[in-house]
Amino acid sequence: MISCFYIRPYHTLSGESETIRLAAFAVVTFAVIAEERTFTLNEAFAITGVDVEDGRLSYAIEGAGPAVVLLHAGIADSRMWEPQIAAFSRHFQVLRYDLRGYGQSTAPAGEFSHHHDLRTMLTALNIERAHMAGLSMGASVALDFALTCPEMVDRLVVSSALGPPPRSQGLLDGWQAVEEAYDRGGLPAANEVEMQIWVDGPQRVPEQVDPGIRRLVVEMNLQALQREETAEHEATPLDPPASDRLSEIQARTLVLTGDIDQPDVLDYAARLAREIPNARLEIISGAAHMVNMEQADRFNSLVVNFLTE
Repeated sequence: MISCFYIRPYHTLSGESETIRLAAFAVVTFAVIAEERTFTLNEAFAITGVDVEDGRLSYAIEGAGPAVVLLHAGIADSRMWEPQIAAFSRHFQVLRYDLRGYGQSTAPAGEFSHHHDLRTMLTALNIERAHMAGLSMGASVALDFALTCPEMVDRLVVSSALGPPPRSQGLLDGWQAVEEAYDRGGLPAANEVEMQIWVDGPQRVPEQVDPGIRRLVVEMNLQALQREETAEHEATPLDPPASDRLSEIQARTLVLTGDIDQPDVLDYAARLAREIPNARLEIISGAAHMVNMEQADRFNSLVVNFLTE
């Protein structure tokens, strides 16, 4: 069993003790070899940090205007947002940071919560109010923050969020496959299965996915897995959970999901749009779980238009 290695230290929106990582099961009916896009990372990224209780969070700020905070997925770090920086920084002051235990931020040394870390980050940077945009695990953080610190949230973008159990059999099979891969070949083998689950989807082979995207997520996720191998602390979940309190969210909300993400995610996206009082849903064609990377132009257009309308 590798539950302490491959699972992500974050709570699902159910608020239960389940701390498993969601899997993205995309469905496609065609075969195509993906062309590679080049991800040029900003070399100035992560040159500074903010102290939090028992740790330090690495961050970068680019652009000027109203603040937008980007919250990354559990299989990634802040580098996943590189396709958004040029488009967003023309309109906003863009803050992206590595959540505790990810990227260049320190590992958890005691009890903590991601939404409390976010408040500490914004307070230290003198940001009184900001738009929040999160994907997957980052979407959970954004929802929690919108509930615990509503006065600090302007608008909310929630992408590829996973709701509470029950889970589809496909998700359960995927998690089992990761454990079996770890038993056979350690972290690299488990990481590859997670790429097939998250980035490829069950009906796409690696050659059908942009190799630049896949290569970057492989790198980010392997680093996260290596750090989790020795992790002793997980994020404290919000109680009661966000999934039980969606009607309390005050911020205008844009819900985004890829059309070939797993059915669990698509179903929850529809629920978010129904239960959050001022929310709307946009489904992006040709994307699985990492929708901001696979369909960056469409994602950027939808988000910028929503935040400026």
